[in-house]
Amino acid sequence: MNLKSLNSEKDVSLTVFEISIVWFLMTGMSVSNIADWLSTTPVLVNSRIKKILKKIEAEHHAHLVIWFLKNRESILKLKCLEYLILMRRCR
Repeated sequence: MNLKSLNSEKDVSLTVFEISIVWFLMTGMSVSNIADWLSTTPVLVNSRIKKILKKIEAEHHAHLVIWFLKNRESILKLKCLEYLILMRRCR
């Protein structure tokens, strides 16, 4: 997937799991709710958020929304994203 960092044109590679976390944060879900939804722990979600922020060259959670909007065309090309997110829930 052709994703770019927040402040440069550097290519960024995020997993579906990481994009799912960003997606859920954008909806206003808490870290605890995201962890429940993805059948993992809040500690793992928080550590993954830190990793995502580093990958996209951002400093704050609010930057995730800006990054997502900057890359939305590429992200939405992953037509099965919502399906993959829901399938994680069904495990």
